[in-house]
Amino acid sequence: MAIFSNRNSSPQNPAPADAAADKSRAPAGLVPSAEDLRRRARHRLIGSAVLVVAAVILFPLVFDAEPRTVSPTIPIVMDDKVDVVAAGSPAARVDVQKSLADNEEIVADAGSAQAAQPAADDAASRDDEAAQRAEQDKAAAEAEKEAEARRKADEEQAARQAEADRKAAEKRAADKKAQERRLAEQKAAEKRAADKKAAEEKAAEARLAQQKAAEERAAEQKAAREAEAEKQRALAEQKAKEAEQRKLAEQKAREEAQKTAEKPAVNYDFPEKGRFVVQVGAFVEDARVAETRRKLSAAGISNFTQKVKIGGKEVTRVRMGPFTTRKEMERVAAKVKALGLPVSMYSY
Repeated sequence: MAIFSNRNSSPQNPAPADAAADKSRAPAGLVPSAEDLRRRARHRLIGSAVLVVAAVILFPLVFDAEPRTVSPTIPIVMDDKVDVVAAGSPAARVDVQKSLADNEEIVADAGSAQAAQPAADDAASRDDEAAQRAEQDKAAAEAEKEAEARRKADEEQAARQAEADRKAAEKRAADKKAQERRLAEQKAAEKRAADKKAAEEKAAEARLAQQKAAEERAAEQKAAREAEAEKQRALAEQKAKEAEQRKLAEQKAREEAQKTAEKPAVNYDFPEKGRFVVQVGAFVEDARVAETRRKLSAAGISNFTQKVKIGGKEVTRVRMGPFTTRKEMERVAAKVKALGLPVSMYSY
């Protein structure tokens, strides 16, 4: 009996889909990452697609009422010739025998001829299954490729969205900085305006203070000038009054001197030597005392004052001397008379 084996269906070589599923399984007890979750989702999607394709293909085969028929003719290529013979005919068996190489032989017993037909059917069935598995693998690869394309598209979309979000965030940050800069500039402008206004107000207050101070100084100067003018007027009036009084006193003294001159001369019987004084007058008013002494001093005549009480009143005598000779006394008396002042001579 011939032995046919399929390496793709052996337990030592599992199907590619099963191997991919085994590789996609994460170790137990570990927290899967986002990439692992996406890989598992792709594998589940591929498995679902494979199951759907298998269901579509296998269900009609399983539930088909009529058995599948094998093609009655098998093409045999030998010596560049193609002969079409009926399956199970002696020619087909001879051709199979002839198709062996020199180092090949058919390992079969005597009843292998009768078992060849079921073995061929099993081989055809396995070929169909292999074709179906190939189709399934192809569909799974296409599904995986499509899932990978979708994943890449999603990643590109996510990258574009992230880039858009980044640009939007940068734009918002730039707008925020620009707004903050505008606010800072506005605040700085307002502060400059406020400082300028405060400086102008301060300058205006300073000008007002200076103007007020100038007005006060002007008023003080005016008051001082007026006071000085008033003082000068008072001094002028006082001087005029004193001058008038002096004039009156001089006139009175002249009159008295004239009267004295008109009187007969008094003969003073004084010795030639002794103590003699000449008296101009005894005055109650200090102003007359000062005026009389001023005249005497201006004429170079030394004089002195003496306060005495006469009739209960305090009077001031203006005298010259004392002299030791009568001649010196008479000389001074003559000089005093020349000033228009009254003269009295005493000896003691």
